[in-house]
Amino acid sequence: MFKKLITAGMLVACAQALTATAAVGAALEEIHVTAIRGTKDARESVSAVSIVSRESLAQSQPAIITDALKGAPGVFVQQTTPGQGTAIIRGLKGSEILHLVDGMRLNNALFRNAPNQYLALIDPWIIERSDIVRGPLSSIYGSDAMGGVVHLISSRPSFTGEQWNTQSRFRVAYDSSTLGQTFNAAVASGRDGFATGASFSYQSFDDVRAADRQVQAPSGYRARAASAFTVLTDKQDRLWDLSVQFLEQPATPRYDELVPGFGQTQPASQQFLFMPNSRLFVHGSHKSAGYGRWLDALEIHLGWQQMRD
Repeated sequence: MFKKLITAGMLVACAQALTATAAVGAALEEIHVTAIRGTKDARESVSAVSIVSRESLAQSQPAIITDALKGAPGVFVQQTTPGQGTAIIRGLKGSEILHLVDGMRLNNALFRNAPNQYLALIDPWIIERSDIVRGPLSSIYGSDAMGGVVHLISSRPSFTGEQWNTQSRFRVAYDSSTLGQTFNAAVASGRDGFATGASFSYQSFDDVRAADRQVQAPSGYRARAASAFTVLTDKQDRLWDLSVQFLEQPATPRYDELVPGFGQTQPASQQFLFMPNSRLFVHGSHKSAGYGRWLDALEIHLGWQQMRD
């Protein structure tokens, strides 16, 4: 009797195992996963998205663009050198984070898997907003986006009516701790369907003066930037955009320690200058829609970037 019970139990267990195997086999159907790029509401995104708005950028008065990213959810900004900074997302940085400017890659073969200075080669005064996506997006953007994406979008003023209108902006700032001076001037003009403009920036910072009147040297640097754009939109909502961006930091000091420590009489890190340190970016794009049943929309980007390091 005992042997019969054991045999019956084994048969029941085998039947259940075969049933479960068949169910698993039936569930393992072929699945196609396709990643696409396009405009989407941040609330509908499967990834964590943070947006640094134009108002936040204006309130932060950033010397470099990473100053505006401080405080954004999930973003840590690392800065060991004046005039430079790196965004860290999900513990990753450098070449593991994809940096975009108007949809074009800032990342290139020079990017290293460590804090670097290249994000600071973008004039913060021409940026309208920053979209930060936290988490891996390699399926859309490639291996650079293992930690996330920082997308900087340039400002494009729009005009309505047939009469020409002009917008201008001037900013002047002074920093007593570094005897720093910041100047920015921007002007844009246009009418319905057309806009053109330019921006000029200059920054000068001396060595930092601490509360005890000690001077932390060398920590001063200079930066100058210029940009221009032209946007044309026709009656069919077809858009053409051409822009040029340039920023240069002629000689920026690089070091890891401002003061000696651990019994040292001098900082241990080697000190040198980034020179030259500049970026030139030319970008042209075209966007249009309404081509019929075979093509919903068309978007073309052409860019050329030169970085000197």
